[in-house]
Amino acid sequence: MFADIMIPPAPLSDPAIFQSLHEPLKTSESRRRWEIRFSPKLFQNTVKDYYRLLFGVDRELGRMREELKKLGVADNTVIIFTSDHGFYLGERGLAGKWFAHEESIRIPLIIHDPRHREKRTQPLTELVLNIDFAPTILSYAGIPAPESMQGRSLTPLLAKSAKDWRSDFFYEHHFIPDRIPESEAVRGQRWKYIHWLAPKPGVEELYDLAKDPLESNNLAGDPSHREALAKMRRRWQELRKAAR
Repeated sequence: MFADIMIPPAPLSDPAIFQSLHEPLKTSESRRRWEIRFSPKLFQNTVKDYYRLLFGVDRELGRMREELKKLGVADNTVIIFTSDHGFYLGERGLAGKWFAHEESIRIPLIIHDPRHREKRTQPLTELVLNIDFAPTILSYAGIPAPESMQGRSLTPLLAKSAKDWRSDFFYEHHFIPDRIPESEAVRGQRWKYIHWLAPKPGVEELYDLAKDPLESNNLAGDPSHREALAKMRRRWQELRKAAR
């Protein structure tokens, strides 16, 4: 499968983009893994194997759905399809899943409820987190989520009755900082602010996701976006304080 196909390079994989990155990223574990997975000699084999794996997942999901039909429970079974993290496929000259770029933090989420026949022509755009999954599953089972549980059930969102839904969220990664540069971020519906904690006092990134979904243009140093930067920096400080 895919043996005779040439996979196009990942977006933002120009070496010049890697050279423009925050300095600790260039010697990080993320770069080391790029070298053993997505360097020019390895990219085609690695990505094709990745796509083959995805095909296998799709095939097995189809087999499970057929089995549900045979058992007569397909019309009363909710299927939640998701993943635990995103993944760089060589974007920015990186691999892994430890940073706040969209490739790393976005995950697939499809909820199939056969009892609801309404067809959607567009996906929902609200910000959903994996901490919402447990309350959602409990809600489908008719069990109230404990007050101590983080996240919110997605069932009101799917029914278009959710109120006061989140407009942003806080991200942080502090694991093995000697190999993976520490970072924190705020991901809003339009703006994203990333703060690399070292070297002090830190390095900032600001992206307008509406105009730049690939996050190719860091606006943190652009005087015309000084107000947006200050607003997102304040929000970062608020959310990190609340998380401590």
